[in-house]
Amino acid sequence: MVSCKAVVGNDLKDLEQRSYNYSFVMKPTLIPNLKNFVLVAATYSYPDSVVIIYDSLSVNVTTVEQPIKLIAKPKNYEIGVGHQFTPSLVLVYPSFTRSPLSDNALSVAVENSNSLEWNNEFKTFIGKKSGESKIVFTYQGLKDSVFVMIDKGGTTPTNTLVTSAFNTQSVCQGGVISVPYAYNGTFENDNTFLIQLAPEKSLDFETLSKIGNGNPQLVRIPNNTPASSGYQIRAVSTKVPIIGSKSSSTLTVTAFGTPPVVSTNKTEFRLGETVTLSATGCSSSIKWSTGQTGNSITISPTESGVYKAVCTNTACSSADSEPIIINKYLCVTNVVKSGETITGSNTELAGQSIKSTEKIKGVGTKMFYEAPSITLEPGFGTEQGVIFQVKIGGCN
Repeated sequence: MVSCKAVVGNDLKDLEQRSYNYSFVMKPTLIPNLKNFVLVAATYSYPDSVVIIYDSLSVNVTTVEQPIKLIAKPKNYEIGVGHQFTPSLVLVYPSFTRSPLSDNALSVAVENSNSLEWNNEFKTFIGKKSGESKIVFTYQGLKDSVFVMIDKGGTTPTNTLVTSAFNTQSVCQGGVISVPYAYNGTFENDNTFLIQLAPEKSLDFETLSKIGNGNPQLVRIPNNTPASSGYQIRAVSTKVPIIGSKSSSTLTVTAFGTPPVVSTNKTEFRLGETVTLSATGCSSSIKWSTGQTGNSITISPTESGVYKAVCTNTACSSADSEPIIINKYLCVTNVVKSGETITGSNTELAGQSIKSTEKIKGVGTKMFYEAPSITLEPGFGTEQGVIFQVKIGGCN
């Protein structure tokens, strides 16, 4: 029993300041950790009459006491297949006060879950199959149990909800799946059907975010869903609280790969040179922005470019790696080429100025000069089948 005191205020000042009495209309038993409402009466006696003034109090009671006992009622319960029930849970304190328990720290364990199922969202149990089950409630080390008989002869619910098989067997974290369901009976217009997800062999179903409204229903898998297989899917109804059957399909949730770490053997190239790109930190396959695959690839760039890679984990590729920028050679010198013979090559020559007496030979040989000033000195020459290009302009 927790006591409290009511103070009668200015409402009695007009009653000639004579003596008065106050009392609780009903002797209050205040419940810890809840808001309690108490009705109070103040009385004033005239020679020929009695004035009674009523008011109410709102009392918030908190306690530092730790509960000493958890009580679950009723101890024995019988329900039909498809029926639901919710036992009451009460905490007892050293002062012998009691308070209802509705706390996320409560742990619920169901023996013979084939016959009885716990819905954590609706905080209720549903009979699934004829048989017996035991429910064990645990809160801060305190335990109590309830025994349930599921009678197959229970009344068949008028409204039914069945979660159908779905086509998507594997999805990435944060991905979208389409879940069909079927229902019979009468449902209000404002009824909502939700899709729920739970780990394999778990009763802790989580409602998934809907994308629009429809049947099949599109829902999104949360980004933080642990990568695993065997996830259960079911539909539930809200206005008419029905827990649908679990789908015969199960879902595998796959994690995204970690972006690989990329490197290159050079960050600057001349025309005709090759560049090697490498990636590490991926346990599956690497795909490059060039379309090539492999932990290491060789490219023959002709212009400056940006290169990235992803780590592919089945259908769940990682985000892009940090980019690698490879630049075409930046020329800063004056180039003098004399007396050289180039056969069968693919070469770029660039500078602030070029003076050349090269002899370029060989069918298919390619040579490219780029500079603001290009002078072909006596002795320079090409032969048939050589591709020789000149660009007069800035060297960049």
